[in-house]
Formats: sequence, C-alpha cells, structure tokens
Amino acid sequence: MIRLIVPLLLIFVLGACTPVQKQNKNFEFGAKDITGLAVLKNPQITNESTIYFQSVDLDQKIFVGETLEFRVCGVCFPASNTYNFEKGENPDYKFLPFPPGIYAMVGLYSFEFGPFTPAKNIHRCYSKGTVVFEVKAGEIIVLSSPVKNDTENKSVERIKSIISHYPKITADVVKSKPLAIISFHSKAGRGLRVACLKDITGRPFNILKKYQKETIAQLRLRK
Repeated sequence: MIRLIVPLLLIFVLGACTPVQKQNKNFEFGAKDITGLAVLKNPQITNESTIYFQSVDLDQKIFVGETLEFRVCGVCFPASNTYNFEKGENPDYKFLPFPPGIYAMVGLYSFEFGPFTPAKNIHRCYSKGTVVFEVKAGEIIVLSSPVKNDTENKSVERIKSIISHYPKITADVVKSKPLAIISFHSKAGRGLRVACLKDITGRPFNILKKYQKETIAQLRLRK
C-alpha cells in the first residue's frame, strides 16, 4: 500500500491557494501496491491546468467510471492532488496514483492570469482523437503530456533520477504503451465540462486505430 505522511487531497485555506507539498523520504511505492503511479510533465505554461482522464471499455466501446482529474499546476484552486518529488515550487514532473485500468485523456482546462493581463480560460476537448493506454498496479507509468517538447525517453531517465533519492520507491518506471486511438462525440455548449465531460460515463466512442508496439510519444494528440 502507498504510505503517505500527508493526505492525497491537500486542504486549502479559503481565499488562498495551497502549493503542492513535497513528499519526504518515507514515501513508499513498489510492485506490491494496488495502484499505479502516473507521471506527467508539468506544462508550466499557465497558472493552473487540469487534465481529465476517463476509463474506457474497449470491448463495449463506451466510457465508464468516474472522471479522474490530474492537476499539473504548481498552485491550484482547489488544492493540487498531485505529488511533488522535486525541489522548488514548479517541478518538472507531477505524480498521481491511478487505479489500475484502461484510460484515455479526454480534456484539458487551463486558467491563465497575471498582474498585467486579463484572466483567460482555455478549454480543450480531445474528442477528435485521443490515445488509450493501460495503467498497471505497482508501476510508475510515464504519460505523454500536452507539452510540445516532451519526449518519453528523456522523461523516463529524469524520473529514474528523481526517485533514486527515495529509497522506498522500488517500482519500475515504464513508458505508456497505447492500445488504441479513439474519437467521441462532444456535445453542443460552451466550456469543457458542458461540451466534453458532462454525462461522459456511458457515452460511446469510435476506435480509429489499434496499436501494438508504438509508444504514446509517437502518437501526438489530435486537436
């Protein structure tokens, strides 16, 4: 089991955002854990970014289960649900436990703001084509992120270096391997939650292509 010194969902104070807390050397994760540990490169392009993943049933060709939120920002509202194993407030990689299963990245929401710029919301629904991959228990899986210069080989080596400072993390670091590329219908309406995520459980999808050996880094998400 994963043993944590701090809760997965960090409590935030009303009116202020809470930065991701760093894990200490007592963090444990290995082959006997019942979850997988997914890793995404931090986009570091906005003040706040959340990537949404949905479980899929490839046999029935429908989305199932609850939507998983992967908050990849340094400071989130509500508080970030990811782990930080690196020094500094803006680490290169974010970690989040995933229940074992088959998933697809279905959407991304970003919120940009600054002292001299107006706030801007960015909504991306990957309904035209997205990669399906598997998360296995007891593995650290490197996911392809919406970062243009992201390469899985470089990420794997960097992650191995990061966790080498945590002697109780013994799980293998693996690249995600796609099972298929799918497309799905996005509903009419403004905003990611209405057009893409609302009532997505049970929604059918089309299988555009199945893969055997390629890695997700070779299959860029269609916009």
